[in-house]
Amino acid sequence: MKNWNDIQYFLVVAEEGSMSAGGRRLGVNQSTVSRRILALEDELKVRLFEHLSKGYVLTQTGEQFLIFAKAIEIEMTKIDQVITGADTQLAGNIRVTTVESLANIILIPIVAKFIKLHPDISVDIIISENLISLTQRQADLALRATNSPPENLVGRRVIKGVTFAAYGSIDYLNSMGNIEKQEKFDLNDPNSPFSWVGWDDEASVVKYYGPSYPKDKVKCNFNTVTTMIEAVKAGIGIAQLPCLLGDAEPQLKRISSIDKNHIFDVWMLIHNNLRHIARFRAFLDFFAKESLNKRF
Repeated sequence: MKNWNDIQYFLVVAEEGSMSAGGRRLGVNQSTVSRRILALEDELKVRLFEHLSKGYVLTQTGEQFLIFAKAIEIEMTKIDQVITGADTQLAGNIRVTTVESLANIILIPIVAKFIKLHPDISVDIIISENLISLTQRQADLALRATNSPPENLVGRRVIKGVTFAAYGSIDYLNSMGNIEKQEKFDLNDPNSPFSWVGWDDEASVVKYYGPSYPKDKVKCNFNTVTTMIEAVKAGIGIAQLPCLLGDAEPQLKRISSIDKNHIFDVWMLIHNNLRHIARFRAFLDFFAKESLNKRF
């Protein structure tokens, strides 16, 4: 093959099911992705995708090629990681991925201290509600909420026991009656007078933890915690939120006991092959130390 980079375009379209989604993921326009896929098919003299109404679907040959393409990707990633692993300087770039809520309350304050201590290191923060792959080097480290970190990743648990409870804005709660009577509110009370702000089914927290709330009372669904908090502030309804975020909002009041069925930890994770690189190790150690000194 003349251009190994075309395999990356093929893999992304195979995973995303469309040229436009593949382009967004790779940071290029749709026409570039389409052109590279056509070039790959011309070079191989086979058709790899069928363009159907629901998107791009692999042909039988495409399915066979996918097996080899993934194997090549793994080997190329290993080469990249081994070469990068030779880096022993406290300089260069670090890419950290997380969701917006964890970035705002945990990541950014610690990064601000870190880059002052290490002026030759820059830090890019990638905000995504979807899991960004560390194995494919889409990021170097990930701040994730999980009780079961993947086996190929290592790191530090930076927050233990993040809990959920129901929150409402003080104005909204006052409009519904005396808020002092709502402190022992049952999350699943069928006679509750409250409207709810719910978690969109695609939200990452739903996939892993599934917070409790009566879905028949939901007025709006959101897929990020930060937008849910703003909706609760606006008086759309109450919502089940992580306590470390809900308690930090002066406009909100906790109105239920902790949901004991949904408690998770927060980890700073890195691929095992990268953990000995100087700048990554320095960041991981600094982040773990700083997080222990904070009360979340």
